[in-house]
Amino acid sequence: MSRRLNLISLPERVNRTTGKLSSGSRSSYRQSGPLATEIALDQLRVNDQVVIRTAYSTYIFQVIDPSKHLGMVIGGVFGDYAARAYLEVAPITRDHRLRTGVRVCFYVESNPWGKRVTTSVVTELIHRRTGTEPPR
Repeated sequence: MSRRLNLISLPERVNRTTGKLSSGSRSSYRQSGPLATEIALDQLRVNDQVVIRTAYSTYIFQVIDPSKHLGMVIGGVFGDYAARAYLEVAPITRDHRLRTGVRVCFYVESNPWGKRVTTSVVTELIHRRTGTEPPR
């Protein structure tokens, strides 16, 4: 698998008060999807993308195995190259929902031990749903 992901360009920031894009557009809805306050992790599909904006960075998580919350992540401390990681919400929630106001933990697969990367507080979420799920 290539360490580069084929991603849609990062969405522009939205002013939450006015609902306008930073470029002056009048709509908070983008071709990449609307802003969300929460995303149900148990509803993710293979190849879905979750854009996670934090106080300091933007991450894109592309789902590989939805049942394990496994995917490829880029952005933030990972830069332009993808890392295979498990996504968890901190603090852990029983309903398996990623919400604004929480932190995300990425557990990166590396030898011989894994590494945990914890984000700053999530400020914006976008769920980019794939059209269809490929056969397993």
